[in-house]
This record gives sequence, C-alpha cells and structure tokens, in this order.
Amino acid sequence: MKNEKEYKKIIELSYSDYKRVRKTTFPLYLKKALIVLGIFLVLALLDYIFDEKPSEHSAIITILAGGLVLSYLTYIITLIINKLLLKSKYKKLKNLFNISLNDKYLMIDKDIYGYKNVSNYFENDYILYFSVDKRTLVYFDKKKEDEKLINFIRLKIIKEKEYVESKTKYKKHLVILNILFVLSILSLFFVNVIPSVVAKSQLPEALLKVFPETKLEILKIFKENIDSYLIIDYYEYSLLLIIFPTALYILALRLKRIGIKCNWSIACAFITSVLIVFISLGYDNYKARSDYKTFFEKKEILNFEIPKNGMYFKVVEDKEMLSAAYFKNGKDADIILEEIKNNNNWGKIYDLDIELHDYLINSNGKIDDCYYSIYDETTNSYDTPIRENGNHIIYSMSYNFKNNILVIIKFEEYV
Repeated sequence: MKNEKEYKKIIELSYSDYKRVRKTTFPLYLKKALIVLGIFLVLALLDYIFDEKPSEHSAIITILAGGLVLSYLTYIITLIINKLLLKSKYKKLKNLFNISLNDKYLMIDKDIYGYKNVSNYFENDYILYFSVDKRTLVYFDKKKEDEKLINFIRLKIIKEKEYVESKTKYKKHLVILNILFVLSILSLFFVNVIPSVVAKSQLPEALLKVFPETKLEILKIFKENIDSYLIIDYYEYSLLLIIFPTALYILALRLKRIGIKCNWSIACAFITSVLIVFISLGYDNYKARSDYKTFFEKKEILNFEIPKNGMYFKVVEDKEMLSAAYFKNGKDADIILEEIKNNNNWGKIYDLDIELHDYLINSNGKIDDCYYSIYDETTNSYDTPIRENGNHIIYSMSYNFKNNILVIIKFEEYV
C-alpha cells in the first residue's frame, strides 16, 4: 500500500475558471440546431434539383444565403443563451471540495468514484478538467499544478503516458487553416470574376456587346469595370465563394476549442464573409435583368406582337434607357422576323431617311443583319425626321435576325 501513489488537493472552482471551461465546449443544442439546418438545406436543394420549373432567380443561391444567415443567427442566439445561463449553471456546481486520487479510485470529499466514471475529459496547453457527476467539475490550471499530478491523471483517465501539444497534434489542421485563410482573402479578388464568367457562358457575345461598360463601386473598396450591365445580373453567383471563409470559421472555432489561438483567422472569416454577402446580394441598384412581362408594355411602341417567351434586360433608367430582349427559341425569333417584314414602320437602313441615321443603334451587330425603326413619342410618328422645335422623346429600335436580339434605346432630343 505504501508504494501506491496518492495525490490530495483542495479544488476551488471560481466563476472565471468555469467561463474558461465553457469556452471550450460546443453546446449540444447548437449541434442539434445545425443538424436540423443541414437537413433543411439538403431538402431545399433536392426540391430545387427535381423542380421542373425552378425559380428564375437562382434558388440555390437564395437557399445557401438563407442557410448561411440562419446558421450565423443560430450561433449568435446560442452565445446569448449561454451567457444568460452561465451563472445559474455555475451555482449548481460544487465550488469548493477535496479531491484525492490514487491508483484504484478517486475521492470527492467522502464520495468514491472509479476512473471509469469520469466523463467530459478535456485538456489543452493551458487547462485540464473532467466531470465525475453532474455537480462536480474538477478543474486544473496546468501552469499552477505539479506536472507529476497532471501525468498521473492522464495515465489513469486517458491511458496515455505522454501528452502531445496541440500545435504538434493538429499540425495538418493548421496547414489547412492557413490555406483557407489565403483562399478567403483571394475570394475578394475573384468576387468580380465569377459573374463575368457565368454571364459569358450563358449569354451570346452579341448580347454583351449591346450594353455599355459601367463602373461598379461598392463601399469604395472595389472599383471594377464590368464588361456590361448584363454581367451584374449574375453577381449572386459570387456568393459561392463564401464556402472558403465559412470553412475557415468552422475550423478556427474547432482549433480554438482545443486551445490554439485563431483570432486572426476568425476575424478574417467574419470580414470576408460579410463583404462577399454584401457584394453578392447588395447589387440591386445595378441589377440589369427585369421581368420579361414588362417588355410587353413596349409592344405598342414596337408596333407588332412579340412572343411570350424571352430574356429581357434593362439598364437602370435615367435620362436614357437601354433595354434588350434575347430570344433563344428559334420559333419565337422567326415570329418576330415575320412580324417586322410585314410592318411598314420597320425597314433596313437604306429604307430610312438619312437624317435618322444618327439615331440608329450601332452596337447590335452588322447593319445588313438588322431591321430598324425610329419612333418619336412627342409627334407619335415613325421614321420621320424631326421638324418641330421642342423636347422630343425618341425610341431607337433594332432587331438583328442573326443573333435574335431586339434592342430599344429611349432618349430625349432637344431641337
């Protein structure tokens, strides 16, 4: 019996010690909330994938954005709940007790426990703690404790004679953390690239040339020349880049829980994710695409019936307005061409008075491939040179039967 090792100590669990313990835990109800959120996201994505008529505005992007916001809100609410309940949980624990540890068992005051009864064992480079029942939390500050006692606890509880430092044990995780850190920063540089790539892959080059270049300024941080207004319509796809700061945030929290400082990574994840969300979803003032139904309002100006299907784009209206409809369906394009050919208000460039040539749209392809019409709303006349003094509202219209693009430019002319 004399050869048996035995350590005795008075444990005084302070409120600050308990807060350090709580910072290393991941609340069970938060886990459940995130599991429910994950199930919701999977079902929503499956619903989108098998939906025969998915929403015109990207449902996947909306789901991902909603899921991201919901997860952040869940985390924030959980932190608030934890803070409110922290003192009440602390008061339920034993704040002062005697502990005795030997080769066979440990004793809390007069209660004896086997080492198999120990739960919630946790150790990092700074602290070590474990529970023996619901009311007893045994806490050690490793900087203040005898190393022999710490080694004895490890040997009895986790059956390991050597303790590996966190930075050595999680070396691969730290490499991944650094990679995600770099990718999160780089994502801010690629946030303007994705909408350009998506737009150019989905839209014909001729349509991109119809619209002028514009400068997009967000928070006066990003000043980029966008190829055309149409690309701005696909900015929501850049939200996909948020996967990098989100992964960085999750990994940084996990490493912080085991005692590795990751404050810079957490700050980087938060800042980059906020900027990506703001840029991706905060472009409403620049958004180009509109509901195609609004194009029907112009059929009286066009002076012919237009198909029910099409992709309609519009530049933000100011003194001038530029709008275009793209008809991917060949039958719809044939209907428009037939309507124009039988319409006296539409013709080739050589059918128009030379005085009207200055109003023609030059960006809608080759002149020989286009039909034109000039409408003066003030005088309610087509293809007629301006003779009356005053303010005239002019609609310059063109249809290119090679690329199936119908363009309307509205502007004011003072004579």
